Amino acid sequence: KVMTFLNDLFQVFDSLCDACNVYKIETVGDCYVASVGVVTGEVSSMELSGSLQSSLADAEAKASQSESEGESASGWRVSGLQQMSMARTAAALNARDLLCFAKAMIRGSRQ
Repeated sequence: KVMTFLNDLFQVFDSLCDACNVYKIETVGDCYVASVGVVTGEVSSMELSGSLQSSLADAEAKASQSESEGESASGWRVSGLQQMSMARTAAALNARDLLCFAKAMIRGSRQ
């Protein structure tokens, strides 16, 4: 009886994945494992943030070098800031998708 309930519940969750850009990874017993950012390819995490910080530091170093050589450094700064802005946007979209899925899961489990 419990397995039938879980199967029905997980089918509801499965049907919600596409609407919220969620990727179902697997079900393990009574645990439903899913991820946001996989479907859209816009994954944002602490690891990515560290990578962006590194690339921003590289851009700043290149900008400083360019300035010392008399070149304009604004292009390097803009590039680094654009990357950070893109990461924030991806993180915001992933958070929105996660909340969408969580709310839909709660509504779906009440049916």
